[in-house]
Amino acid sequence: MMTTRTRSGGLPLNPCQSAVYNSNEKEMDITEEIECRNEQVVNATTTIVNPNVPVFATIQTNVIIENGLCILRNLGNSRYEIVRLSRFTETRMGEPDVGKQIESAGERKELFTALQAGMRATVAKIEHACASANKEIFPFMRLPLEIRDAIYEISVKILGPIRIRPSILCTTSRNLVLNLRCASNQVLNESNRHFYRNNFHVSEMPKDESIFNILHKVGQNMVEVTFEWWGWAQKDPTTLAFIRSLPNVKVLNVSLTEYCINGGLKSHKKQHLFQEIQSIEKFNKSNGFDALVQFRGLEKVKVHRSPSLSLRPSNIDLNDDEIKVLEVFLNAELTKPHIIRASLKGRKSKRARSGGENDDDYEP
Repeated sequence: MMTTRTRSGGLPLNPCQSAVYNSNEKEMDITEEIECRNEQVVNATTTIVNPNVPVFATIQTNVIIENGLCILRNLGNSRYEIVRLSRFTETRMGEPDVGKQIESAGERKELFTALQAGMRATVAKIEHACASANKEIFPFMRLPLEIRDAIYEISVKILGPIRIRPSILCTTSRNLVLNLRCASNQVLNESNRHFYRNNFHVSEMPKDESIFNILHKVGQNMVEVTFEWWGWAQKDPTTLAFIRSLPNVKVLNVSLTEYCINGGLKSHKKQHLFQEIQSIEKFNKSNGFDALVQFRGLEKVKVHRSPSLSLRPSNIDLNDDEIKVLEVFLNAELTKPHIIRASLKGRKSKRARSGGENDDDYEP
């Protein structure tokens, strides 16, 4: 039986209404029920014409359904409830009677709630479909992995260092295409081994905890790191301690500034390690030296002038031979293997070893 508005103009509260096709669109209910039954629609039939088409499946029916975005709910027994969103305004959808209709049917409310949660994905699907129709999408993932690897190598791997500052990740190269890594999780994972072969320039530790957490997460995969030695009493040791904590760093580049040579212009704290070696006396008294020589397990250390120092070499008494001597010394020390100390857990205390009363007393 067909149902329309009441004389008062209000919508009936029955949630599932039969399809009412009046000339006045204002008399159309929000939710309409399409029933393919002979007693309601003469000779009504519904047939899936091309079931093998995954996206554009065709349904043939003699019930008129306008173009536009719809919400379809299966009621069973060849009956479907349809909400034609394109026919109603936001104000109409937000009226109390519509809310009562949604609230009165649990499955209907669950469907609306699920669609609301997935609306961002729905919009993304429509945007992708339009972009594909406009030939704005390239099927990148259909390329062979070998070709994708070649693209990653020239897009996310560059020759110069990637500078990591307290708030941003930046580089002077225009060839680094970081947006490519944001395309999908698969692209991110595939490009990781190329991206983390870059040389990362860590200058100082960010004070913001969220940015530090991001840096720490990225740092777990870094292989090559550049440290610019400024001779700061606190910043340099802290930065070096962070770099030492990264498990996969194998190459360390030390960039020398004017402030780490002969004490520079800063007051330096007393350093204690390798003070007797005269060949590196221009460096072993500068802030951060003790922290620098505590590295172990590296494969290679490179030492070079900082770009700021290279611009005015006449102001600093430093020649290439002295830089080479420092590089040889650091390679000899920093490439030594890590010292793994035996755990003290389970060792007996002195009282237990001497036959004391508590033989089960162990040192923690």
